[in-house]
Amino acid sequence: PTPEHVEYMIYPRILALAETAWSAPERKSSPDFHTRALSAVADLQAKGYHPFDLKKEIGSRPESLQPVSHLALGKKVIYNSPYSSHYPAQGNTALTDGIRGDWTYGDGSWQGFISDNRLDVTIDMEKETSIHSVTAAFMQVVGAEVFLPETVVISISDDGTHFTELRKQHFEVSKETPIRFTDISWQGEAKGRYVRYQAQAGSEFGGWIFTDEIIVK
Repeated sequence: PTPEHVEYMIYPRILALAETAWSAPERKSSPDFHTRALSAVADLQAKGYHPFDLKKEIGSRPESLQPVSHLALGKKVIYNSPYSSHYPAQGNTALTDGIRGDWTYGDGSWQGFISDNRLDVTIDMEKETSIHSVTAAFMQVVGAEVFLPETVVISISDDGTHFTELRKQHFEVSKETPIRFTDISWQGEAKGRYVRYQAQAGSEFGGWIFTDEIIVK
C-alpha cells in the first residue's frame, strides 16, 4: 500500500481507539467525539495527510434520528428577525416542530439567519408556563462562513413586550475548530408565556447562524 492509503486506513480509526482507551467512562459521548473527530480530520487534511473524510460517512447525527418532545412543540414562533429564504427549513414552524437537523446545514431541518440581528425569535407558549430549561443547538462550518454565535440572550415575558433576561453570555468565536456543534442553554426556574431566544454574530467573523430547534422543558 502507498503511504496515502495507509493514512486513509489509520485515520480516524486511531482517534476512536484513543477515545476508547483514554477517556473516562463518564466522559464518553458519541456525538461529542464525532464533532471533535470532524475537526481533527479537517486539521489533518490541512496538514497534508490523507484521512478518511468523516463528512462522507454513512450515518446520521443522533439527535436527528427521532423527534424530540418538549413544552414548545407546535407552538407559534414570532420572528423578530427573518430567517433566510435560502435556508428556510420548514418555515415558520421549523424551530418548534420537534425535528432536529443532521450533520449538514442544507438538510432542510437547519434554519439559517444572515440578517443584522441574526436569530431573534419569540415563542408563544399560549399560557403562563413553568419552565426549567431552554436550549438551542448551533453549528460551525468555517469554510462555509457558518459560525457559532458570539452573544446569546434568553428571556421570558408575561406580555410579549417586557422581558426578563434569564441568561446573557458572550462566547469567544474562533476559526481554530473548523466544524463544531454545540448546545447553548439556560437552566433554572421561571414562569412566563413568552420565551425569547437571541443569538448574535460576532463582529470579527460575522457569517451565518444556523439552528434547528428551540427546546423548552
